[in-house]
Amino acid sequence: LRRGFTVAQAAKATGVSRRTLETRFRKGTGRSIRAELIRCRLARAEELLTAGTLPVSEVALVCGFVHTGHLDKFFREAYGVTPLAFRKGRGGTK
Repeated sequence: LRRGFTVAQAAKATGVSRRTLETRFRKGTGRSIRAELIRCRLARAEELLTAGTLPVSEVALVCGFVHTGHLDKFFREAYGVTPLAFRKGRGGTK
């Protein structure tokens, strides 16, 4: 997640077109590749925030978000709170 990759890179690595990969992925999972990447990144962010050892800015980078603002936006959409509020509600240290 930290290194990040594009759907085009994934398609090239699997030897199929981007469209074919996206279609097959959606058929198999019920969601887009982008939505799955965000879901995975947020799940990892939740783990790190619960552990309470890294600053939120570092959590964002470790999880593959380019900016803390991106983590804030997607986290708020998924959980209804900011990453920092989530951490404080879980009894974290930061």
